[in-house]
Amino acid sequence: LHSFPTRRSSDLAIKSIQEFMKDVVKTADLNILHRSQEDSSTQGMGTTIVMAWIINDKAYVCWCGDSRCYVLNKRNGLFQLSKDHSYVQELVDKGDLSPDLMHDHPLSNVITRCLGDVENRANPETRIYQLHHGDIIMLCSDGLCGICHDDVILDTMIKFHEDPIECK
Repeated sequence: LHSFPTRRSSDLAIKSIQEFMKDVVKTADLNILHRSQEDSSTQGMGTTIVMAWIINDKAYVCWCGDSRCYVLNKRNGLFQLSKDHSYVQELVDKGDLSPDLMHDHPLSNVITRCLGDVENRANPETRIYQLHHGDIIMLCSDGLCGICHDDVILDTMIKFHEDPIECK
């Protein structure tokens, strides 16, 4: 006698994956806070995070802050899968700032969520992306996306798509 997975069991598995990824971020947040309490030289430290877990034909993405996940797709080009937890992203969401002006905004480095904030626990977000043949997933911190505009990232990924080490 064999049992076949039902739609409900696959929905639960997806929720479990997303909850696991969120728990990993929250645990890292607590570890950073504990470390800063034990060592005064690390007080005030914080970070952002992004991760992707590829299972079969899906990418499960989790992030907190302004570290990003991009996908390069032959049909659709470069697409940002994560959404920055930042002041300027909130301005864009409210319609107070054009997305084209985000990168060069004077407050583009102000984040609204992170790990290590003593006043606010980490509040990660998740997304599921259906992978297509040839998709390339790239994770980066604002050390890349805060310096390079998306068109530079796109050009570089296209140029070095067959060699991820060279692309890096």
